Amino acid sequence: MAVGGFWFIPATKIATFPAFLLGVCVIASGLTFLETVANPYTTVLGPKQFAATRINLAQSCNGIGWIFGPIAGAAFFYGKDTSGANTGSETLWIPYAAIGGVVLVLAVIFFFSNLPEIKTEDEFHLDDSDAAPTTAPVANRGVALLLLWLNIAVLSVAVGMIISAIVAIPSVGAKLGMSESQALLYSSGTLFAIGTVVFLLNQSRITNHSIWSHPHCSWATLPTCMGCRPDLPSRWSASSSSPATPASGRS
Repeated sequence: MAVGGFWFIPATKIATFPAFLLGVCVIASGLTFLETVANPYTTVLGPKQFAATRINLAQSCNGIGWIFGPIAGAAFFYGKDTSGANTGSETLWIPYAAIGGVVLVLAVIFFFSNLPEIKTEDEFHLDDSDAAPTTAPVANRGVALLLLWLNIAVLSVAVGMIISAIVAIPSVGAKLGMSESQALLYSSGTLFAIGTVVFLLNQSRITNHSIWSHPHCSWATLPTCMGCRPDLPSRWSASSSSPATPASGRS
């Protein structure tokens, strides 16, 4: 994240779309790694019964960005000088560099902090290759595979929408010779076809001990993208020796 934030300083001088896109992608990659590590750690750092409360409280801080983000954007992206000229191209780097500085400070603080290493019990025995069938929840394999395949479709369309947004830029669309709808169709179709082939070739590797066979995991992307309830597939699971835990308790 810090590298992506500081990259906007030279990107402002370069003043091209690929330069800005690179910085955004680097920041997004850093956020992905950060949330992948921080979210599970938040759920186990304290009493188990309050895991959902802690993760919800942490995620509620995103609202601060929704409030101050437009304010910072108006000040630095669309600012004007005394003559009325737009100064956004000159001050665009300031909020990103500030984010990079804050991230560096936090990284130093956490590096020297004595954070506890927490080891939780594997309730579903997902890491046990030879566990007895009665020790792990046995999901409806057909439903789990169907949901995973639908996830591939949703993610393919999501990436296709990003590509179509890039093609919507007049200079890019003219150079590629295609419209937004064509970019969405071609990219989504290609990604979906590749994902389906990879899925069909590797579906035999998904066992009852695999995290991908658990309904809460295979269902995770769809409610995010389509607004569905994440607890519905649990009704389709076969009976197991122990009841499934809430989705918020285990990612």
